[in-house]
Amino acid sequence: VSSNCSTTDTVPRDCQASTSSLSELSKKNNCTAADSSPRCVLNLDIAVPKLAPLGSSERPSVGSSGHHLGICKPCAHVFGKQGCHNGPLCNFCHLCGPDDIKMHKKKKQAFQCATKR
Repeated sequence: VSSNCSTTDTVPRDCQASTSSLSELSKKNNCTAADSSPRCVLNLDIAVPKLAPLGSSERPSVGSSGHHLGICKPCAHVFGKQGCHNGPLCNFCHLCGPDDIKMHKKKKQAFQCATKR
């Protein structure tokens, strides 16, 4: 199947870094200039960093995966007397501190007030 679509007009003007990154990935995947046709496949296992193992200090729970991006929800039980009963399988972040729960609630309330207007 052939296509008249082109991605040349969608490439950012300052794409020198991304082009070099693609070149490096192409070299790692044994792609040459002659292989620049669609059959040259980049391996995402090389391009995407691996997650820390579940239960480690870098990712103590499933919900902690988005902590570094700021998209996590703090666990309300991790700092309690008995701790979180779900442990590493908890869908909430165990990296957030106890003050983060209050901060998230305030942000949520402010957002809800702003959207009511």
